[in-house]
Amino acid sequence: PEFTQEVESNQIFLRLPADVAARMRRNVHFYDWDASRSEVRWVTAWDTSVEDISAFADLVERAYRERG
Repeated sequence: PEFTQEVESNQIFLRLPADVAARMRRNVHFYDWDASRSEVRWVTAWDTSVEDISAFADLVERAYRERG
């Protein structure tokens, strides 16, 4: 993924290929920020744990691996 904005808070903005986003959306919810640029927004909550982040990172890896 390519970050599109500087990380300044609990939000991350990045470009994510549509097929990867579709695979991830089978398991998690997130918004398109600028669909014309394939830009999405991921947000963490105040109580997000290290385990939550690890599981999400695994999901990202798996979605990219499934591209073939």
